[in-house]
Amino acid sequence: MLPLTPIREESVNGIAKSIDATLGDWGDAPAFLQVNHARGTNSVRADEFSRQILATANQLSAWGIRERQLVPIFLGNSTDFIVVFLSLIRI
Repeated sequence: MLPLTPIREESVNGIAKSIDATLGDWGDAPAFLQVNHARGTNSVRADEFSRQILATANQLSAWGIRERQLVPIFLGNSTDFIVVFLSLIRI
């Protein structure tokens, strides 16, 4: 097995800043579509998506999640996974 190479902090910060800048540029344009068999398809605006990421990051921090902690994510292939993953990058 190959050894794990640590990710440099500036790389993670750069990713978060790039995502913030891109979502800011998109404004209220759709960022993606959510497809739910029971409820149909709806679009999520970039500004709404950005707020979800920030709110989730704040909640994770309030629960005691800190930088460099390992956090298991047990979510399916969904928009929830994207929100949680990008929120963890912000911490």
